Amino acid sequence: RVHTAYLEGGPFDYQYQDVGPMRFPKSVQYAGTNETVPINDQQLLFQLGEIMDQMNQGQPNYSVKFIPWIQESPNGLYYFSGIKDADGLSPTAQRSQEQSAIDRTCAGGSKCRKPH
Repeated sequence: RVHTAYLEGGPFDYQYQDVGPMRFPKSVQYAGTNETVPINDQQLLFQLGEIMDQMNQGQPNYSVKFIPWIQESPNGLYYFSGIKDADGLSPTAQRSQEQSAIDRTCAGGSKCRKPH
């Protein structure tokens, strides 16, 4: 989620909208065993998309498009705890691996530790 917009009175009214990408994984891979297991509940969502595309007969304005989710990338930004590079920008994953904690400043100008 990138942003939550509250409607009509605030968060306690339970009227809100989340803005940002939604992820619908088809499977999960467990780190300890490298076993990949399908997430069967999500298959219903993908089947619904296929049925809706058949119903709208290929009209591009109504097509359901699932795009691949990229979990990690060397150019992905590490944005957390207000950590920024010396140039004031959020570091990329690759730069975070390459630079030392000395180059980092947290919000308020204090020195920060590098993410693990």
